[in-house]
Amino acid sequence: HYYDVLSGVEKEFSGKTVSLISDNGAGNLEVALPPLSSIAEGENLLSKVRAEILEMLSRNALRLLGLGMQPGPAPMPIEERRVKSFLYKGFDSLGPTSRFTNGVMSVCAAHQAGVSLQIREVIPAVNALIQVAGLIIALCANSPIQNWTVLPWKEWRMAAWYFRFMGEKSGFGKLARFPEQPFTSLANYLMYCWNTPYMVLPPMHAEDFLFPRPRMNYLAYFSAGHVTVANLAGKIQQHRPSPEDINFAMLCMWLFAKPHIVVDPEKVVVADFMKHLKSDTLEKYLLDKLLNCYIEYRGAATAPIGEEMALPALILGLVNNLEALTELTGRYTWDEWGMLVYTAAARGMDAKIRNESVAPLLAELVLIAEAGLDARPFNEAPYLAPLKKRIATRKNPADMAVEKFKRGKEALLEHVRYK
Repeated sequence: HYYDVLSGVEKEFSGKTVSLISDNGAGNLEVALPPLSSIAEGENLLSKVRAEILEMLSRNALRLLGLGMQPGPAPMPIEERRVKSFLYKGFDSLGPTSRFTNGVMSVCAAHQAGVSLQIREVIPAVNALIQVAGLIIALCANSPIQNWTVLPWKEWRMAAWYFRFMGEKSGFGKLARFPEQPFTSLANYLMYCWNTPYMVLPPMHAEDFLFPRPRMNYLAYFSAGHVTVANLAGKIQQHRPSPEDINFAMLCMWLFAKPHIVVDPEKVVVADFMKHLKSDTLEKYLLDKLLNCYIEYRGAATAPIGEEMALPALILGLVNNLEALTELTGRYTWDEWGMLVYTAAARGMDAKIRNESVAPLLAELVLIAEAGLDARPFNEAPYLAPLKKRIATRKNPADMAVEKFKRGKEALLEHVRYK
């Protein structure tokens, strides 16, 4: 019942709080690990969590698959299948993108990785990771089969993500696409993501959503002294935007890489925050006013079984060797990197940039990450081994899944099913 109502649960594992979430209400589970000091610590914790998940799924005749997309048909009608969770009702009540949004995503699953940074490092790292998203997709594509059919793209999940914010009103699509240009600052990033026709998801208070009346985006919301809002039950009240609302709004951004910044409500004043956002001085204002500061990379599909730590190792190593990564990204234009995202999603490791194979760039990307990991005291470079094998064989997880599927459904399921 708790899961049905709130869309997720939390549990302590060895003193660490882990969240299990489904914002779609069907088709996938998001396992959110807490901040950890090393890749090995994450591997150990995930192993414990997965064991309980598998036991729970088994009791309900469900299977956990290491794929970025459901290989069979989506359950139809999807609206009847989905758990009408608290979070689902929040999306549905605001209605910026219609039920199509969550219907598409109910068959998809991503693999995300976060890295803690100082606030001055956030936007350079975000820009660099957005630029190499195409290379990471080429390495990690894992969504080639749906409705028991091999799809035209090796990472069909990217096509679905591109259409995630398709709906009744234009202006939301930029939240899921390669941005038109690099970001110049944190303020520039927030203004890009928050300048939509209205909020995709409204702020929460006392375990209830507060829907502004009339609908507005977060820039207008934070600029207002008081806002008329309605909760899920339709009760009207007056509300003053708060620092906690800023933290919630920071979650409502879905580009390939994004900042996760948690402000200290005891130190941040909304009016001051907006003043510094408008004057492009947020990094200076927030320097001593943060409870947490990290970035999240979001452009990879669910990892294959046994290779779950390869992506976190790659992202951590790249961010820890940002100078070398920036040199690599500087060799091509922003638009060239943007085109590669969709070329790589279609062709995987056979993708080209400037009419040349990406294979040498993939190898260089992993070497950059390896140097970044070697600068840490945890012997984490071995976690990159699956990526090196993919480069050597010119086969990413999508290629391997298709090979198994050609032998039949059961061969594929045996390959991707956790036991």
